[in-house]
Amino acid sequence: MDSHHASHVPYVVLLIKVLAQYRAEHDGKAPQTREEKNAFKALLNDVLERQKERLAQKMGDSDVGHAPEWQNFEEAAHFAFKAWTPYEIPVEVQALLN
Repeated sequence: MDSHHASHVPYVVLLIKVLAQYRAEHDGKAPQTREEKNAFKALLNDVLERQKERLAQKMGDSDVGHAPEWQNFEEAAHFAFKAWTPYEIPVEVQALLN
């Protein structure tokens, strides 16, 4: 994937893909403890670094890490907590939807 395509992947998709990879390696469970959450963040950062390295090799540019194309990866790292936070639709909203 080139930088143009990488920049158009929403951070939520990145989180879902990395969470799927994490779950595959951890018996289908999302991170729960602080150590597991830190491991998830490390995995997310590893994915980002690998993507940057691939792009740098492809473009012959060693300074791709500062490109604005990586904003979605930075957002994914910032919002990593959303990958393990339980979610549900409030009862009031469910009533409106039904």
